[in-house]
Amino acid sequence: MKKLSFILMAVCFIFSMASPSWAASKAKDVTRQNKIIKKTTKKIAPVKKQLLSDLIVSNIVLIKDCKIKITIKNIGQAGVPDIAYHTNKGAVVQMYKNSAPWGGIRLGAIDPAKKLKTPGASVSYIWFPGAANLDLGPGIHSIKVIVDNNNAVKESNENNNTLTRRLTCESESKPDLIVTDIRVVKDCWLQVTLKNAGTAGLPSWAYSGPNTSWAAVQMLTDGGPWGGMALKVFDPTGKLKTPGASVTGLWFKGSPGLELPPGLHSVKVIVDVHNKVDESNDVNNTLTRRLTCESG
Repeated sequence: MKKLSFILMAVCFIFSMASPSWAASKAKDVTRQNKIIKKTTKKIAPVKKQLLSDLIVSNIVLIKDCKIKITIKNIGQAGVPDIAYHTNKGAVVQMYKNSAPWGGIRLGAIDPAKKLKTPGASVSYIWFPGAANLDLGPGIHSIKVIVDNNNAVKESNENNNTLTRRLTCESESKPDLIVTDIRVVKDCWLQVTLKNAGTAGLPSWAYSGPNTSWAAVQMLTDGGPWGGMALKVFDPTGKLKTPGASVTGLWFKGSPGLELPPGLHSVKVIVDVHNKVDESNDVNNTLTRRLTCESG
């Protein structure tokens, strides 16, 4: 029994002597591992966010003569890149009128000074000033404009390039001269009827002053000239100054050689032949008839 107690005491003595050296060894291992981790760990630099432009259509408005003015704005944090202004590959601005394409143009033509290269800048443009048939026309219309329609520019927001507006064009009151009738009357003289189909009377200069010859009526028979006269000569009492009024007269009654010759002929009359009267419709000034003069 004494022998067993001696053995246990010896073991405890040996363990108590060994424990401090084991703990110290363990601490050294942890320190060594921490040093290795510090050496092998690399600092990762924060990723910088790329600043981009952001094109929007900020406004669509109606101006004089029912033309359309649009405004394009760069609301991004960077200027529009050079590719946006490229002649062939640049950004395209597209317009739709009542869902149908109504012209497109490069951003470089809208912004030749490249104002949109400055964040926050805007540029306005009248949609094809002076171009025929690109005024809005009377009535209510849906107008949609898309900037960068061809996705030529990388933007911070690709989903805000479109703006749609409902615009109303109230037509300005203007006269509208038309030829409503040409016919053969007694002795093969020609009778012509003109009408003002517009919403305003003819201007005063057509009846008095130095420019009355500008407003003129021309007749052709079989493709050749058959006399012409100032409108005030055909309408001496000024009936056409009243919207909706008509005037009928014989073409140079009694003038030798201006009655219609025997046979079948093509007769054309053009009112406002010089296009000097500002009308609501400039393409309805002509009427052609096939007329027969039966001699004897």
